Amino acid sequence: MKNFIQAQKGPIPLQQILRCAIEIAQGVAWLHSRDPCVLYRGLRSSNIFMTSTGICKLSDFGWSQVLGTTNNDAFLYHQGSNLPGEDVSTASDVFMFGQLLVELLTRSPVETNQIISENFFTDLRKTFLQTENVDPRVNNFISIIENCVDQIPSNRMSFENQLISLRQLLDREPEKSKEKENEKPLWDDEEALKKA
Repeated sequence: MKNFIQAQKGPIPLQQILRCAIEIAQGVAWLHSRDPCVLYRGLRSSNIFMTSTGICKLSDFGWSQVLGTTNNDAFLYHQGSNLPGEDVSTASDVFMFGQLLVELLTRSPVETNQIISENFFTDLRKTFLQTENVDPRVNNFISIIENCVDQIPSNRMSFENQLISLRQLLDREPEKSKEKENEKPLWDDEEALKKA
């Protein structure tokens, strides 16, 4: 995926980003659903394989670990991918997913200290929402990313709920999105989550 992102001359269409995000989230959700739960811990563009038809698949499981076990090498390698002092959990994979989504949107990797800075999402919205011919769903997509990197791990949606939100956004027609821009994000709407 890293080579795909770097090869793009302009913005990646949101429709394509959403499809990739859904495929990646499905893979991690499957790992998290195992008994015992498996943490991927390597969610970055260089570890996502894209087939010739554009399907995204997880690769390089070297840093994965079963939840509740210790992998000191993985901790040392990934300590910059979580918030300082954050315990390794499924929420850690969600945080890294948020970083990956920013990279897909901006075509540039983002570090933890950047993404948690006070003005990061305000600036990101200004950049994209002031662009001519921007897909109006971008604002909702950025809200999903914000949830992924919430500084309180328990506030981050599980991958199952990420999938619900991403699929709903993918299914929404871009023209209809303008009317729905002021809707609450899905994770703030308990009734919508129950229906999904």
